[in-house]
Amino acid sequence: MKINYNPAAQNTLRHFGMNVDRVDQSMRNLSSGKKVVDGTDGGASLYVTTNMQNKVTGLKQAQTNTETSLSLLQTAEAAMAEGVDILNQMKQLAVHAANEATNDSMLLEADQMEFEELLSAMEQKSERTTFAGKKLLNGSMGISGSVVGNHLRFVEAKIDTPGSPTEGFKIDITQPATRSMMQGPEPLSVSHLTLGFRLVIREGAKVAELDSTKGDLSEELQKVRKSHVDDPERFPEEQVNKEIQQIIIHQLNERFEKQGLPLDAMLSPEGHIKLRHQEFGDHTSFSATSSLPGVLTKKVGEAENSIPGKDVAGSIAGDPASGHGQLLTARPGTTAQGAVIEYSGETELQQVPVLDEDGNQTGMRWEESSVDELIGAENDGFLHIAQQTQAFQIGASSKDFLELDLKDMRPRNLANGIENDSDFRSIADIDLTLPGGARDAIDLIDAAYEDLNTARMDLGAFQKNSLENTLSSVKTENENLSKSISTIADTDAASEVASMAKNKILLQTSQSMLAQANQKPRHVLTLIEDS
Repeated sequence: MKINYNPAAQNTLRHFGMNVDRVDQSMRNLSSGKKVVDGTDGGASLYVTTNMQNKVTGLKQAQTNTETSLSLLQTAEAAMAEGVDILNQMKQLAVHAANEATNDSMLLEADQMEFEELLSAMEQKSERTTFAGKKLLNGSMGISGSVVGNHLRFVEAKIDTPGSPTEGFKIDITQPATRSMMQGPEPLSVSHLTLGFRLVIREGAKVAELDSTKGDLSEELQKVRKSHVDDPERFPEEQVNKEIQQIIIHQLNERFEKQGLPLDAMLSPEGHIKLRHQEFGDHTSFSATSSLPGVLTKKVGEAENSIPGKDVAGSIAGDPASGHGQLLTARPGTTAQGAVIEYSGETELQQVPVLDEDGNQTGMRWEESSVDELIGAENDGFLHIAQQTQAFQIGASSKDFLELDLKDMRPRNLANGIENDSDFRSIADIDLTLPGGARDAIDLIDAAYEDLNTARMDLGAFQKNSLENTLSSVKTENENLSKSISTIADTDAASEVASMAKNKILLQTSQSMLAQANQKPRHVLTLIEDS
């Protein structure tokens, strides 16, 4: 038995303190619901759970963002659907106005007034469709562009296309687009009808045939030929040749349309048959076979291919661009990447004087203008782009975002670049009172349908494949991370209650044993008294 020290009491006190700490720990874990509160509970666990919690916070907000974005897109889509309804009414008016046999000027004026009211309604719908104060369909949440220059038209730009500087991106055209074509070696004349001829034209899998010796065509041609043979003074060869040429060209175009060949037949100034593809660029071609040399091909029965067309060539913002037909696209990685313009300039036939050796004019001849005459100076125009696409933050990371270009639904931006005899640049220019205006209006309204339906399709695909799938993924990731955090950091209440009960018993026991240990020095005094 020791006097100066009481090791038994010290040992019991130490265990008593440990039991107090364990009870305190259990009480904290149960009251907070967490078993990892600070670094003393495990540095690695704290680091992992803190990072996970940070990501969960971001995911929760991303989920809210995505749900809000879906509401925005639904608002835009509903407005576009109303725009389609307006186009339906426009189509009805245009078809009614195109029925010239029963319409008078008063009816056309009435149709035009109603059409203009519909244009105004679509304009207002574009300007007034908003979400949280933002206008959605007037171009302020998308990409808009314009060009300055002859034969140039802005087509589109991509989400990653940068905005242009104040002066715009410089456009330089070095080669206009051309179409594949073929021209007969000889002018078509009455002499070709003596033996007759058969033409076979192929474009892809489509075939058109013309036989001057069969059917109604043969009767019509022979009638014209006979009139010249019987009375050459009254029906001179030059006049008869022109009539034959017009009949053949008309018949060729009818056959092309019937068989679905994208070709046009026309006459050269000298009376040659000239065939030309309707599309521009080097990706199109066709061939022809003739039973009579000189009409369309040089040799009998041997297929000859068309002269290839060319794609437009040039540069945008000083960088070489990629041409396809009449479309010129800024390549990825260049200054104006993704921007697309159309150059519609074509070389034309023009009459030039024929001079003799002394420089005296002896006549006129047809000659195609040169490329240099068409494209002129080094700078053919400027492209201006306003980049206003908006980002949708759909994840917890700074890189988890998507961008969308919302269609400008204003009438002046629908059905742009559609060729028509009335020179309407968009549905905003439509005038049903003009001769042929209603028929051109039908084509433009159909193109506007295509514009809006394509925009709705893109919007729906973005909504379903991007936002809705992302929302599902965010919810799943949030759930899985929350489970992981719970596994690592949350208190197991049942286990913790059992542990606290055990620790309380140990605390009471150690408290009792501490009292017993403190009685030992008194036994020493008892021994001294006895002695």
